Amino acid sequence: MRIEQLEYAAAVARLGSFRRAAEELHISQPALSTTVRNLERELGIELFERGREGARMSDTGGELLSHLMAVLDAADTLRKAASDQHQALRMVRLGTVNAATVPLLTSTIAAIRSVHPTTQVEVVGAQEVQIDRGLREGSFDLGLVTYLTGDDMPPEFETVQLLQGRPVVCLRPDSPLAACDSVSVDELLSVRSS
Repeated sequence: MRIEQLEYAAAVARLGSFRRAAEELHISQPALSTTVRNLERELGIELFERGREGARMSDTGGELLSHLMAVLDAADTLRKAASDQHQALRMVRLGTVNAATVPLLTSTIAAIRSVHPTTQVEVVGAQEVQIDRGLREGSFDLGLVTYLTGDDMPPEFETVQLLQGRPVVCLRPDSPLAACDSVSVDELLSVRSS
């Protein structure tokens, strides 16, 4: 006995017609009739009384209908449980530059979990170069990185700006840039290389 046979018989019982059931199931009427006949042979009973007006459950078939539906309900429950298990095993790897993106982590993970509650999120601290490479190679699904004004966004990635701010530089008091009100990236790089 196959679930497909029970599904076909249930459709005929619900619609009262082999023709309408075949149309709904998108199969030929002869294929449907053969499948139901094979089920009847296997069960040793005639489920339907066939006539010009269609098909109606026989008395014996009517007594078995609730059992047939219980088997179909159990099969649906099994499919749903298997699907839930599959979804629970999903994992999203999120690469992040920890120092700069800590304020965004909680809200980003909450947003992912609100849409996909059974998906697990693994947070991996990495440098931007590693995150970029991981996204290209598929070892990361998402990346939280920082860009400064004027930086080029990678054109092959879909990017969404989550936060905008002003970069802040922390310097030692004896640094030649410590007395400046603002510092450019070039100035920082020149001090770093000297």
